[in-house]
Amino acid sequence: MKALKQIAIGLAVAGISLSAFAAEQITPQIAKEKNYQLIGTVTSKNEATSPSGLEEALSKKADKLGGKYFVVVSGKEIGRFVGTAKVYK
Repeated sequence: MKALKQIAIGLAVAGISLSAFAAEQITPQIAKEKNYQLIGTVTSKNEATSPSGLEEALSKKADKLGGKYFVVVSGKEIGRFVGTAKVYK
């Protein structure tokens, strides 16, 4: 029982630390106010089955591009969710 509790705690901490590296979704106003630098655009096509899945996919792609923040500029559902985001650092 004690080992199971330690594993659960370890998984929870790992999940928290992994999310700390994810690009954060912000608004266009925040990007402008904070004068963040636009570094590119990312697109997610047919990868997400929900709006939150789309946000996660765009966040991961923004991370790969080297961004810290992203602004969703378009999104729609065509069987699956697709979207585009501007990436900032």
